[in-house]
Amino acid sequence: MTGVDLDPAVLDVARAYFGLKDHPRIRLVADDARWFLAQSRERYDVIAVDLYVTGTVPFFAATQEFFALARSRLTEDGVLIMNMLSRRRGEEHIAPFVRTLQAAFPSVYAASFGNYLLIATNRPTELAALKARLDAEVSDPNLAHVLTRVRPTFRTAAASPALAPFRDDRNDVEFRSFRLLHGAD
Repeated sequence: MTGVDLDPAVLDVARAYFGLKDHPRIRLVADDARWFLAQSRERYDVIAVDLYVTGTVPFFAATQEFFALARSRLTEDGVLIMNMLSRRRGEEHIAPFVRTLQAAFPSVYAASFGNYLLIATNRPTELAALKARLDAEVSDPNLAHVLTRVRPTFRTAAASPALAPFRDDRNDVEFRSFRLLHGAD
């Protein structure tokens, strides 16, 4: 497992308080996530994207190009999971992110329980098959707790094809983040 964070202090906290120090299977890297993916040739089963500090989304980590790069670092059966804050705007706020993921991945799903989880698969998948996997018995109580909250809202993500995906050269993600946080239009 590789954890990447721009701020080395966050990695120090992970080592000090979350037991991630000196573990042979965990590597912590102080770097920009997009730069790290661009430089790395490693392939991952899961890429978890949770880069959004205090609700603001860095525009360069929410574009079709970023997600295509992330997809290129996934294994054949790999999955990208993205945590999205969306307290005030809900589906309206996440729709452009869904549309952007759809431009880079063949299957995109969502679950909501306060925040949203957006899940994109590297190869085409079927909702029914994924729901069956979610319904399987889980021995880890922490995972079971999360799945109890995710199952009822897990669905195929929808966004209007009229929405243009966020691109490196065209997106309004900062304005959307501002409206989400401050409720201003």
